[in-house]
Amino acid sequence: MNNSEEHEHCPRCGSNRTNRNGTRYGKQIYLCRNCGKQWRPGLAVGKHRFPPEQIGAAVGRFYLDRSFRRTAEWLTSEFDIRDTDVSLHTIRRWVRTYTDAAKRQVRELTAPGSGRWRLCSQPLRLHDRTWCIVVDDATGYILGSQVGSSASEDVAADAILQAMASTDLPCDEIVYGMGGTDFHGPRHSNRPDVILRVIKDKLPDNMVMRDAGIADGPVLSQIVNNVLHECATASERFARIRSDAELQRYLNGWVLNRNLFTTREELGDKTPACSAGMEVPCKSWADVVRLEANEYFPRANR
Repeated sequence: MNNSEEHEHCPRCGSNRTNRNGTRYGKQIYLCRNCGKQWRPGLAVGKHRFPPEQIGAAVGRFYLDRSFRRTAEWLTSEFDIRDTDVSLHTIRRWVRTYTDAAKRQVRELTAPGSGRWRLCSQPLRLHDRTWCIVVDDATGYILGSQVGSSASEDVAADAILQAMASTDLPCDEIVYGMGGTDFHGPRHSNRPDVILRVIKDKLPDNMVMRDAGIADGPVLSQIVNNVLHECATASERFARIRSDAELQRYLNGWVLNRNLFTTREELGDKTPACSAGMEVPCKSWADVVRLEANEYFPRANR
């Protein structure tokens, strides 16, 4: 056992009381004298064979614009990994696991709101479903996201209730229509008066729902325009998923990726969460991986 000139910090306990402990497959192995853990620098936390940076990059890439297959191909090319080491099953498992993990990790967070929300919907071709989204007008932060039958007002009502639970600030006005929502179209029976009846006991007395298509309705901002465009793109990508539960999971992950990890030019190269003034426990999908494995220890500056 040779002493290391530059000590590697233990990924389990954070100690720098470490030594080199031989090599494996040509890679240097380290041993922690404090807790006894052995590891290779850069390897993943927990039981994973891959480092958090690579797992996180794969999850983020999937939600950006890739299928499972294209994500696997991109990962092997970007990080010079053998094709046989990354399967479609592996990418699917990572996406499912860390989408659920991210949702748990930010469950207690509340997003500051501007007082005006926009309710919009995107039709999903399979089984005549629709995706209802509640967006904060000022930051483009998606406060609520719900999938269900396009003929049910409960989907929009559930999205509004989810939005109310995600922020401490009351909403004065919910704007619908003019950019995606069509409560009166032939494929949607959703009507604002019905939605209000469904959730009237849970809404503030002074909350107003109004159609943005009327003469004095607000003009769509660039922020909201971009959100609706990206939601339409996402709905096309995920529309063929047959299970409502799986579809809801992937759309939740897409929303998390957009809210927490994607910088927006119209927000001054900030994420919607940062623009809303939120303090999030994870800055990337790699942090989600570390936090889920309970192995997140900042390394000391060297």
